[in-house]
Amino acid sequence: SSGGSDAWVRTDGFKNFLLYSGYGRLVVKGTFEKIALPTPDHPRGYIGDMQPGDLIGYELKKGDVDHFAVIVGFDENGYPLVNCHTTDRYRVPFDLGWDKTTKYLLFHIR
Repeated sequence: SSGGSDAWVRTDGFKNFLLYSGYGRLVVKGTFEKIALPTPDHPRGYIGDMQPGDLIGYELKKGDVDHFAVIVGFDENGYPLVNCHTTDRYRVPFDLGWDKTTKYLLFHIR
């Protein structure tokens, strides 16, 4: 009756849709340091392996995804850029100025 499905109007519903529908795969969840630091398997960090069309969920409180953004490209240094509508952002750095406790959920879209 509200004009949209749970997955369309709520970020946690959208996260669950991605996880359980098979359309998306959670690559990693963690703080900026966890997703950005190079590892032997991910020399550019997990975030450096993402592709345009992949999604980032932003969790401010444990278990509560507050926001989503779409990776749309990379700047000249390889830093991922995103678009999002809640805050009307166009091709901005993916971290969006979140604080050090923010958890990022990186979803690869299949």
